[in-house]
Amino acid sequence: MLSATPARQSAAEAARTTEVAEEVQCERQGFLTTAQVRRRQQAAARREEELADGHALLRWAGMVTVSERSAEGLERSTSNVEHAAAQARLELQRLHGEQDAAFACTLPLCRGVR
Repeated sequence: MLSATPARQSAAEAARTTEVAEEVQCERQGFLTTAQVRRRQQAAARREEELADGHALLRWAGMVTVSERSAEGLERSTSNVEHAAAQARLELQRLHGEQDAAFACTLPLCRGVR
């Protein structure tokens, strides 16, 4: 079983503490708890429970290749791809000096194999 790193566990606990403190403050001022706030609180509590149960943070990576005939075209196309990724709330990082390895990850290997 994997265990959460102390930093992640602390971050989850801090998020939960923040949510509880915010709820108490709103109650003192006479505000009702909204559905959005309740969902955020439930998510923080669920994440803290997951970390306590040993669930690790899941991350994944994908590769995008942009090819063009000219340097100007490459810059334009790259900007378009980065803009589209930002709209989809994806974070892209250019792999300077690692183009060969990154390109190999985007090749359509075993295409047509049945």
